[in-house]
Amino acid sequence: MIIFRRKGIVRIFEALLAIAIVLPFITVIQTFRQPTGVHDPELSDIGATVLTSLDESGILPRLLIKQDWVRLEAAVNAMLPEGVSFTLEISKVTAGGLVKLATIGGGGGMQRRASISYVVNVYNSGAFDSYYLILTLSKG
Repeated sequence: MIIFRRKGIVRIFEALLAIAIVLPFITVIQTFRQPTGVHDPELSDIGATVLTSLDESGILPRLLIKQDWVRLEAAVNAMLPEGVSFTLEISKVTAGGLVKLATIGGGGGMQRRASISYVVNVYNSGAFDSYYLILTLSKG
């Protein structure tokens, strides 16, 4: 009888120990899953529309090939509504990973933010080049 009681006590102790390990882990996971910034769906839609429109019109691929960051900044600015600022990070996809080419715009520090990532494949000199863009929009 005493042996069975000890096994029962050990199993209860194991269950309590498992709960003591699992509960803090779940709390930590929930904390890390919450977004660090404020994600604004309206700004996300605006950003996706801007990048898609520039890509489909051929402006974005042409400016990426030429690496004309001044005109690209002007094109993005022209498509954004009043009061929305932006930062656009441009990287080229290579066999070794991403190579950062430029960061344009001057947005940031506002209360409402959204980041949109976008991949552009450009046919240039007989080969395809891929660019990875991260557009961050901000609005006060």
